[in-house]
Amino acid sequence: GVIRTEPPVAEQVEVVESSLPGAPPLPADVQAALQERLAASKAPFRTRHLDPGERPVFTNRLLLESSPYLRQHAHNPVNWFPWGDEAFELAAELGRPVFLSIGYATCHWCHVMEDESFEDPSIAELINSHYIPVKVDREERPDIDAIYMTAVRGFTGGHGGWPMTMWLTPDREPYYGATYVPPEDGMRGRPTGLRTMLSRLHDVYVNEPEKVKLTTAQVLDGIRKTLEAPRQPGDVPPETLELLVTQVDEAYDPELGGRARAPKFPSNVPIRALLRSDDPRANQMATHTLEAMANGGIYDHVGGGFHRYSTDAQWLVPHFEKMLYDNATLAVAYTEAAQMTGDASFERIARQTLDALERDFEVDGNGFASATDADSLTPGGEREEGYYFTWTPDDLAAALTQAEAKRFAEVYQVTARGDLDGRGIPHLAATLDAEVDAEMAPLRAKLLLARNERAQPLRDDKVLAGWNGLAISAFARAGRVFGEPRYVATAERTAQAVWERQWVDGQLRRVWTPDGAHHTGLLEDYAFLAAGTLELFEATGDRVWLERTLELDEVIASKFLDTSNGGYFVAPDDAETLLAREKAGADGAIPSGASVHALTLMRLAELTTKDGYRDRAEALVRAQSSRLTRSPTGYGELVLALDWMLDDPLEIVLIGEGEGADALRETLREHYLPSAVFVDVTEAEARGLEDLTSLVKDRGALGGEPTVYVCQQGVCQQPVNQPDVLREQLEAP
Repeated sequence: GVIRTEPPVAEQVEVVESSLPGAPPLPADVQAALQERLAASKAPFRTRHLDPGERPVFTNRLLLESSPYLRQHAHNPVNWFPWGDEAFELAAELGRPVFLSIGYATCHWCHVMEDESFEDPSIAELINSHYIPVKVDREERPDIDAIYMTAVRGFTGGHGGWPMTMWLTPDREPYYGATYVPPEDGMRGRPTGLRTMLSRLHDVYVNEPEKVKLTTAQVLDGIRKTLEAPRQPGDVPPETLELLVTQVDEAYDPELGGRARAPKFPSNVPIRALLRSDDPRANQMATHTLEAMANGGIYDHVGGGFHRYSTDAQWLVPHFEKMLYDNATLAVAYTEAAQMTGDASFERIARQTLDALERDFEVDGNGFASATDADSLTPGGEREEGYYFTWTPDDLAAALTQAEAKRFAEVYQVTARGDLDGRGIPHLAATLDAEVDAEMAPLRAKLLLARNERAQPLRDDKVLAGWNGLAISAFARAGRVFGEPRYVATAERTAQAVWERQWVDGQLRRVWTPDGAHHTGLLEDYAFLAAGTLELFEATGDRVWLERTLELDEVIASKFLDTSNGGYFVAPDDAETLLAREKAGADGAIPSGASVHALTLMRLAELTTKDGYRDRAEALVRAQSSRLTRSPTGYGELVLALDWMLDDPLEIVLIGEGEGADALRETLREHYLPSAVFVDVTEAEARGLEDLTSLVKDRGALGGEPTVYVCQQGVCQQPVNQPDVLREQLEAP
């Protein structure tokens, strides 16, 4: 969570300036550790509230944490503790409740609440003297977040979001919860502010223990019923695919794409499932939504890539943070749409999105950062959401020639009136044709250079294994489909970095920062990384990636499987014991780890011809049968696995190298084959893979010429080495 432009090195700090208001002095060992951290930092105070070199007034324990989000709060006057036994044991010892705040580094309203409340010494004194305050980074610990988000929705009538604000007993049980809370009564239309809530809820804890006990019992029951409820396995009818299309259509915005409501999230429409449907209406809804998003302000037309969501129904005014997982999953959707439709504009968006990730998210070759912030500094030093990404006609005139500025403003609809606080958000009235796009490309490049001179948004540099797995999938898939070696190299570089740093003693660590690897890997980390390494195997033919896929799957099978009720748990069996052990379920902004792994298992079954993988995949689908058949739109990733189950997948093996192999690959790229596995290897590599995949056994380059084998359920067509003949085989019914 630091500004990426390097300021002058700050002077080292000799002492922590003052104690935290209302809190006892920090223990001597904590003081010493803080002094050491401050002295070791080259530029210790590049935070949201301190300019480079400015000395902090307050420092708390969060400075010792690795999470950029937690470190953002290290100089609050609040006596923050990280999640852990120390905080809750102290709360029990002092007879105090715990004030829990959960957020993430690029969360706009988290910043607002910090500015308004956690930087206020009088509110900090109230928290410090009445509570033990605890901070959690939801991206590091989504297992903790899920438990308390379930509780918050119970308290708020179904509303959830971040920042999450919770009041807990020392036993970690919630007795009240909310999301963003303004500091004072009546602010932002809220009748009760944080200052009042802190006083009242402390009084309730101290003076009404039976009420607290009754509330926590009810809340715990709700949490466990929601997160742990056993599900009766059952068959999933093929009509589920048709039901998904019907449900999407019922909520669809026929004019603007996506769901007919605001705000609009890209993840609200299961694009990839719609692309796979035989229903032309499904395909049209998918491509229409992709076009609308790519033309709207939610897409960064100058730099590439997508913002988090659109605050309106027109895809125009985004919430300007960018998330790794959004861009990785959207890059795959645009890649598949490009292959299915042959529309070059979809390929352009996929490429620009991946290029933006390489440019803005890659962390010195160590993987991809998690997100960039919505806020940035204006020239006047004020933080403003979206300033970095927006333009005025004067801005354009300063970076372009007069004619170029006029033309760009015309094409991207930048006006003096603006779209947000008097500033324009570049967007298109319709998809650019190739000629106009080529005309705009050098103008976009000039504006990107000019934009880079602005104060850049904060970047959350922690490397999450699962989110990087999504990025690996995106780069490997695009590299194979577009014939782009650079993308494949990026996928390999990322996968190697994650494996070297986060695969520790046979298990995955969820987070890597320069401090090292931290936190137990969760199901999504294993599942997303396994999907990524499998994509990488298909893109490279290198056995190491198939080996690693199998290795990750072994851990999933041994540590996450619910042997009693089927399905997978979110956390492994040796993870921290929380109030509930969540079962993986529906997709959210991030796909479900169980759903993603179901498709990986299907693909492994085809590659290895071992029925055990298919059996486990079918069990995963059956475990979600009641929910999947009731609301398939919430299970878009699982529908991909169901579609594979109901299909007869292709097994495509290309053996050979040279120009002949390139011509055959080009023919394969022309065809959208979602239910297919690919093995693309030299003859020597094929011989070295026979112990892992039977698809290469007894197969070689016939007559010394690169050869493709197209098979289905073990029945193969005639081996071919001519692109035209291969095309006929692929297009046969």
